[in-house]
Amino acid sequence: MAVKQLISKTSARQDVGALSYWQNICYFCTMETLIVQPKTKEQLAAIKAFMKALHIDFKSEKPQTLAQYNKDLEKGDAEIEQGKFTTIEDLKTEASKW
Repeated sequence: MAVKQLISKTSARQDVGALSYWQNICYFCTMETLIVQPKTKEQLAAIKAFMKALHIDFKSEKPQTLAQYNKDLEKGDAEIEQGKFTTIEDLKTEASKW
């Protein structure tokens, strides 16, 4: 009788562990990323203050300027001319080796 109780307790613990694992997975699956586009500096400051007050993690990224964009394009063109690129066929060949 004691063995059956021990087995049922162990199984219950494993089920609870599995349940909490999946609850955590599902919890993170429901998270969303919000893109906020304030129109003024005051709106931006208010949104940052609100998020800090609620202890919400956020990151701030400044948009890329046209000069930076053109510099990145020129860098990419130079790498192509030097042969530093990978084609889809190369990727397919590598994948087929696995």
